[in-house]
Amino acid sequence: MASAADRRVHIESASLSTGGGAHSGAWFPIDDRFAIFVPLSRYVSAASGGDWEGAGVKPDIARGASKALQRAHDHALGQLGRK
Repeated sequence: MASAADRRVHIESASLSTGGGAHSGAWFPIDDRFAIFVPLSRYVSAASGGDWEGAGVKPDIARGASKALQRAHDHALGQLGRK
């Protein structure tokens, strides 16, 4: 969602990069002790032609989780001219 929204409308995010899991899939058992994860789909952005598998979506304002909400709030107030 973060990647699609970032390209469709103007959105700014304050957080850490996302985990980079763009390919959905499922675990299939091989035997009683082992299983294999098999990708079953791949997201391809109509805007860029690529995806974010392994790279994640980079935030506009990089902040750790404990400070992201406050930084996003401060940034929004600044954009509104209230700070």
